Amino acid sequence: MALICGLIGALIIFFMLRRKGGVGRHLIAFVLGFIVSGFLLIFALAATLGRAPSAERVFIASVVGVLVILVLQGIAMLAAMFVRRNAAKALPPPAGAA
Repeated sequence: MALICGLIGALIIFFMLRRKGGVGRHLIAFVLGFIVSGFLLIFALAATLGRAPSAERVFIASVVGVLVILVLQGIAMLAAMFVRRNAAKALPPPAGAA
């Protein structure tokens, strides 16, 4: 379930950063993706762990989920950077440039 939550956050980051992105846009995309993924992870953990899960089980599941989300979001940021860089190379120079 953490993979699905992480992929949703990664998609949010990728589509927010594929065209342009400065430091502020990267931070906003990361925080927004993490918040959405985190809420989905909380709901998924609540649904799958049952009524009285042990504290260790909840801790392990939440730590693994957060790590998966962070890794997938990092990969999405790198992918967006490469897509943006390759798109900039493919575009012709501006009309006014000599």
